[in-house]
Amino acid sequence: MSPAAAACPHCGFPLRRGAAASGAETLLWEATPSLRTFSAEIVLLMVVAGALFALTDPLVALLGELPFASARLARDLQPQLELLFPGIVLSAAVARIARVLWRAVVVRRHRYRLSNRRLVVESGLLSREVREIDVRAIDDILLRQSLLGRLLGVGEIALVAAIPDGKGPRQKLRLEGLRDAADARDAIRDAAFQATRSRG
Repeated sequence: MSPAAAACPHCGFPLRRGAAASGAETLLWEATPSLRTFSAEIVLLMVVAGALFALTDPLVALLGELPFASARLARDLQPQLELLFPGIVLSAAVARIARVLWRAVVVRRHRYRLSNRRLVVESGLLSREVREIDVRAIDDILLRQSLLGRLLGVGEIALVAAIPDGKGPRQKLRLEGLRDAADARDAIRDAAFQATRSRG
């Protein structure tokens, strides 16, 4: 990307050329996580749970027809099984949906900001944590997208950065629930490249 470019060629974010030329810190990209994947996962869980509820009677009847010694027991306990099976399905679905909702609330509080000098990740629901990485220290950038994420246009970026003094484990950051994650990855990569070239 040319230092004189009016906008990032990958994400289209407008660049302030005067500020960049003078060496001032310039905001390149800012985002908050999308809730698309969490919403889709909840809907999918509800559909699966509904399908299992609808199949309760056929599944219990099938157990009674199996050629095993336990099939007779299943036939004898059919009324109890018809009550027990939906209860197990409902309990599992409610527990899973509660976990997804809690994760969505936590992730929604994240804030991501990229400048020509650093990447900042703010997180926390009750307390607040702010992590910063010098873009010059970024070594690896990994883009992850599940099948559901690809369908919804949402992905995750994992970053690995070197410690300034070279001692200790390298820093790792995850940017979750990103819309247009490929564009975000390209913006981070370009910022790291420009910062490294300026240092050299």
